[in-house]
Amino acid sequence: MNKTLIVLSATSLLVAAIFGCGSTETKEPARRRISAPTFTVTPQSVLLARRFPGQVQAKNQTTLSSKLSGTVVRLSVDEGATVTAGTHLITIDDREVQQKLNGLEAERSAVARTRAACAAQAAYAQKQFRRMEELLQSAAATQEEYDRAQAEYEAHLQQERSLAEKEKMIAAQIAEIAALHSYAVIHAPLDGVVVRRHVDQGTFVTAGQPLIALDDTRAGFWFVAAIDEALLPSAADLPQVHITIPATHTNITTHITVIVPQIDPSSRTFVVKADIPTEHMRSGLYGFLIWPLGSTDRLLVPSTALVQRGDLTAVYTVSEDKTVHFRVITIGKCFQQTGTGLVPVDACDSSTARPPSDQWVEVLSGLSPQETIVTADVLAVAEGDVLQ
Repeated sequence: MNKTLIVLSATSLLVAAIFGCGSTETKEPARRRISAPTFTVTPQSVLLARRFPGQVQAKNQTTLSSKLSGTVVRLSVDEGATVTAGTHLITIDDREVQQKLNGLEAERSAVARTRAACAAQAAYAQKQFRRMEELLQSAAATQEEYDRAQAEYEAHLQQERSLAEKEKMIAAQIAEIAALHSYAVIHAPLDGVVVRRHVDQGTFVTAGQPLIALDDTRAGFWFVAAIDEALLPSAADLPQVHITIPATHTNITTHITVIVPQIDPSSRTFVVKADIPTEHMRSGLYGFLIWPLGSTDRLLVPSTALVQRGDLTAVYTVSEDKTVHFRVITIGKCFQQTGTGLVPVDACDSSTARPPSDQWVEVLSGLSPQETIVTADVLAVAEGDVLQ
């Protein structure tokens, strides 16, 4: 009897447990509601273009050369230094020039003293000649004495004139050496940047040898590129070009300033130059000139909408019921919004945590036109969120 009660009790507990478990309901977690800006994906017109490599060049680059021979005894600047007009750059040992200058000064002084003595003798000879002239008229002197006095006077006079010419010649040499001596100390002729230093302290330089090259920062810079010769006929009518310089994150639209119509026979190209802003520019910076050829439609999304998950690129799409979904996509070229439209750039700007709002990315696969995506604050969005 007791065994029967125990079995019934166990059975009752088991049945209760089964029915009790079956009546428990699992509740789904509440989906998070968020607010975020969205964008409807549609094909957009972008420029068709060819891209040509080029570099930044200063409009005015000055190379300072030595006017005299000597050793560099003082060097005040290094490459990359910014200088203003009048800044000391180089001093060259001028002792040899100074010795020549001192020798000429001494020679001029000696000639001046000799000339003064000769002038005194000429003055005395002139008086003697005038006296003999009067005596000859009164028959108190012979013709021979008159001729001798005249010859002596003219000889002293000619000697004085010769010494005067020699003194002038020495003075001219002194002026020339003095002008050369002033080049021993070289100062910057303009405001600029030292882009190259050809000598070091202690270097012996000769006349005409390059010393320092300066970029004139006030004259500005331009971007120089070699363009395919097939585009030369349309160069004059081209309204604008786009230039991108990755090192300074520069993306600008500008006009071509100079067209050099001569064709390089080795590369079959011609050279163009376009004005660019001077801020943060340095000679030699590498970049690209984008030559517009037309336009076409591409499926683009703002760069702010992209989500990186390792090597995968994705966006958050929004379905008809406002639910957010994580979607992996394949992207292509990057485009920059400019005054002339969307132009291709070398690479998307990933230098900052927040991508530029005027940058767009081509979608090759994963999205269709008219789909809606989240365009900002994507790091705060998650799969399954619901837009308010």
